[in-house]
Amino acid sequence: MLRLLSDENFNGDIVRFRGIITMKEFSVIIEKDEDGFFVASVPALCDCHTQAKSLDTLMKRIKEAIEL
Repeated sequence: MLRLLSDENFNGDIVRFRGIITMKEFSVIIEKDEDGFFVASVPALCDCHTQAKSLDTLMKRIKEAIEL
């Protein structure tokens, strides 16, 4: 299940969602860097990470990265 967080309420939670194609569940670690960018990585998938200024954009990008 995808749980969206607002930028203001972000606290570094692990976000989980099911992949559309494989229906596997992945843990996504989201951090905010010193420049204000959100950075997402999937520990179970080597080199699977992305960044964005907003959480909405970040979630779209990490879904795309997982599907690759």
